[in-house]
Amino acid sequence: MYFNDIMQKRVIYYVYMLTAYIFSLVWWFRVGQDIVDMDVSTKDRIKDDELLGKRYSMWTDKVENTTEVVVSHPY
Repeated sequence: MYFNDIMQKRVIYYVYMLTAYIFSLVWWFRVGQDIVDMDVSTKDRIKDDELLGKRYSMWTDKVENTTEVVVSHPY
């Protein structure tokens, strides 16, 4: 009987916490965010693309390859 009481209290607690978490997420999505349309200049878009490319190495001017190539001829 003691074990069942503890488990029932835990289930009630977890359901309560999960419900509170879901309500906070719903509030954040409805109230916490506003969608704003912004006009971005071409200059700013180009600069952003350059910075993203630099950060993630999307393009490089010079590529150094230091791999050794071994060619073995079977004859």
